[in-house]
Amino acid sequence: MACASSCRAGEAHAGYTYGECLRSQNVGVMGLESTGNGLGGYTADKKMHSENAAYAAARKEGLQPKAPTMAAVDAAKRNADLAGNASGTITVEA
Repeated sequence: MACASSCRAGEAHAGYTYGECLRSQNVGVMGLESTGNGLGGYTADKKMHSENAAYAAARKEGLQPKAPTMAAVDAAKRNADLAGNASGTITVEA
């Protein structure tokens, strides 16, 4: 009998346990790989990826967000719009 339904080796794996067979097939779980301890789930993973992409896009524009979050990126964009420059600082000419 095969050690797992996805096992193609069949009787060749007769000495393996079910866990050993799955580990040898590199089975993974989608959506849990990059949200800290893996308890965030797929939605948290998507949110983190979109926030990181927004932060990277803001840095390419020359903005300086204080953190890789949407709130920080939006604040950096507002500051840059108000100041009229990418750094978001108001300069006074003497």
